[in-house]
Amino acid sequence: MGRAPAETARRSPRRRWTNAFGNLMLTVALAAALFAAYSLWWTDVLADRQADRAGDRLRQSWAAPGPSGAPSTVYTGQEVGFLHVPAMEQDPVVIKVGTEAAVLDQGVAGVYQEPRAAMPWDRAGNFALAAHRDGHGAKFHDLDAVGLGAPIVVETRDHWYVYRVDGVLPETSPENVGIVAAVPAGSPYHAPGRYITLTTCTPVYTSLYRMAVWGSLVRVDPMDAQRTPPAELHRDAPPSPPSSSSPSSSSSSASQEPQASPSSSVDAPSAPAASPSSQPGPSSPAAPDQGATPPAPAPAAAVKV
Repeated sequence: MGRAPAETARRSPRRRWTNAFGNLMLTVALAAALFAAYSLWWTDVLADRQADRAGDRLRQSWAAPGPSGAPSTVYTGQEVGFLHVPAMEQDPVVIKVGTEAAVLDQGVAGVYQEPRAAMPWDRAGNFALAAHRDGHGAKFHDLDAVGLGAPIVVETRDHWYVYRVDGVLPETSPENVGIVAAVPAGSPYHAPGRYITLTTCTPVYTSLYRMAVWGSLVRVDPMDAQRTPPAELHRDAPPSPPSSSSPSSSSSSASQEPQASPSSSVDAPSAPAASPSSQPGPSSPAAPDQGATPPAPAPAAAVKV
């Protein structure tokens, strides 16, 4: 026996609202899926294209006749070299000056400007870099695979700067700018030297916290005509063992641009890296090491990567 017309009329509005709500949820889910595909895939495609063009442009400029030596000044967006991190198992990453989104979204590693980072050819300081963990090239997606003793190599027009990883900070607050100070807070270093810091967001697919990898300069190799990579970039090269030298010697034993010998060695710091369990977490910002003078936290220095 069929429903009465009056009862059907009363139920029709409820059914219409139910159907409309279901359609709305499907639309929202589809939009979320499309946005995720755009954020994690299409932005990678676009950023990789930009980075490839920037890398080609930089290598062409190096091949052209021109003055050698480190640039006297650098500016935001300037291409300064390539970052090689064998543990991340990816192509060399173009290095540009700046950590704002307009720079990092090009699929590059950006040099911190607030606080201002040292450059590899400076006599002392921290060459601090940031890159995206996910999307926009995701150049530091596998930064957590970089462990103690791993090599990090910076390629410029005239030199290979070879670093060794001495410390890792798995998680800290985005406002903890001490991790990129000249003597990084929370790192195994206690005196000025020639350091490198790589930073990115953590956990993956979020920007809740930051992680950092710290390394010290081991040596500087002059570039030959064939641009022969150092041994650390050979796939079968083992990680370097920790050194027992004093960290303070790194700032005094290497000149700004070595010229006389085939390679210029730099003593590495002696302090071992703290274990992950002893590193400061997000609720306990990294405290400065003895002798370090990190800058005061500033919102401008928090980089969303």
